[in-house]
Amino acid sequence: MSENKTTLQERFKYMREEVIGLSQQKLADKLEIKQQTIANIESGRKQKIDTEILYKLSEEFLINSEWLLFEYGNITKIDIIDGTLNDIPV
Repeated sequence: MSENKTTLQERFKYMREEVIGLSQQKLADKLEIKQQTIANIESGRKQKIDTEILYKLSEEFLINSEWLLFEYGNITKIDIIDGTLNDIPV
């Protein structure tokens, strides 16, 4: 993503589409939530993300919650440098 500040909704949608690569329904299935919850987050109707959803995104997909919530740090908790996975301290 660009260095411009983005909204939580924009970051969530970017994460889902570009990083995880799942439809709203498939991500909802993985997180064991309703697809409508995903749609509400991405549209801004839901202004906050539940702690349980953040935890599942972090555990299942290695998403950095600080990036998702505040645009701080890297999008994932891993980094790929020269084809090697490296843990990023979060």
